This record gives sequence, C-alpha cells and structure tokens, in this order.
Amino acid sequence: YLYRFSINLKFGSETPFHLDVRFNYGASQNTVVCNSHLFGAWGNEEIHSHFPFSYGNSFEIKIIETPHMYKVLVNGRHYLNFNHRFPAYNQVDTLEIKGDVVLILVEFK
Repeated sequence: YLYRFSINLKFGSETPFHLDVRFNYGASQNTVVCNSHLFGAWGNEEIHSHFPFSYGNSFEIKIIETPHMYKVLVNGRHYLNFNHRFPAYNQVDTLEIKGDVVLILVEFK
C-alpha cells in the first residue's frame, strides 16, 4: 500500500527544502507538506490539501530554485511556492528521495 514519499534538498546536515507527499500517513491523507529542517529543528509545516497525485499514475515533479523561493510544478503546472528559510539555499549539495515511489528519471539543469 502507498503511504508517502519525500524529496529533500540538503546542504550537509541541513534540509532547506522538504517536500512530503502523503497518500495515507497517520492523520494526513492526500496531503502535501513542505518544511525545512535547519540547525537541528523542524520549521513550521506548510500544508497543501490540493493533491495532484493519484495512486498508480505516473507524474513529473520539477523544483525550480529562484532567489526567493523554490517553485514546484507537478505535471507541468505550478503547484506551490516555498519561501527560502536558509541563506545558503543555492548551495544544496544532495538530493534525497525516499519512500513509496519508483523513479524513472532524475535530471538536473
């Protein structure tokens, strides 16, 4: 059964951007949560109830870094913005993807 998957943009031990797609995770169902984990603590969650994912269907996620925010597109359509909370946002050195998802392609531009 599909529960959730996460995409984390990391800089060392810091996580300036955490995107958590929750199909069925505890009290969270069909919800997307964005956050950051900085200096050993989680920030305030940003919860998005519009859910552009469906079980068993493929999708494309694009994360675009701008000077003020990360812009997230799902299947070519703007989905959400996440304002930077970390001054070195442009020094992300690791992409971490985990959970209930099968990757077909990961691309950096």
